[in-house]
Amino acid sequence: MLLQLLITVPVCLVLIIGITWTTYTFIVTSHDPNLWIYFYRIDLPVIAILLCMLNFIYVSLYFYRFHQQQSFAMPLAEKPIEEERNVPLPTPESSRLLIKSGKKELILNISEVMGAFVTDGICWVVTTEGKKLIVDCSLDYLEEASKTGNFFRANRQLILSRILVKSIHSDTYGKIKVVLKEGSGVSGEIFVSRTKAAEFRKWIKTEIAFHG
Repeated sequence: MLLQLLITVPVCLVLIIGITWTTYTFIVTSHDPNLWIYFYRIDLPVIAILLCMLNFIYVSLYFYRFHQQQSFAMPLAEKPIEEERNVPLPTPESSRLLIKSGKKELILNISEVMGAFVTDGICWVVTTEGKKLIVDCSLDYLEEASKTGNFFRANRQLILSRILVKSIHSDTYGKIKVVLKEGSGVSGEIFVSRTKAAEFRKWIKTEIAFHG
């Protein structure tokens, strides 16, 4: 703040004196002999006081805004770190799904779910025991509720897990043909589109040999 005053106030006063001197020397023809006395004794001190007040207001606003930005920025920067330390990441063994099947609410371990599919507007969940359960939820809900990396959204009608996949094969136009295991209740073949092929290969990793 002191540096602000030491720089701006003298510079502004010098400019004002220079402009005033130029005006009354080259432009104004009639001269009052007491003009410079009034200017230096009255006008210039008043101008200096006003400049100091304006500088004080400017510096005060600057520090106020700086303090506000710091107070808002610190919680935002610290909160994700605290959450990352305190909230454990879900694992396939510990994560569970709460789903409604008829009048019952079932709790299924993620590792017990082979996949889910939709037929005629009805959502089914297939378990590792071979059970097919009609559930009162959507595939979007199941996909969002099971963010463990165990499942892949193959298309609008099917979510599958690695244990549901028997083999995969390259297909035309960059697509992937996925052969599902027999006896799982979702047997058959599905196709993963070209836009999702790279994501699918990354997801499946080395669990299943890729046949080109």
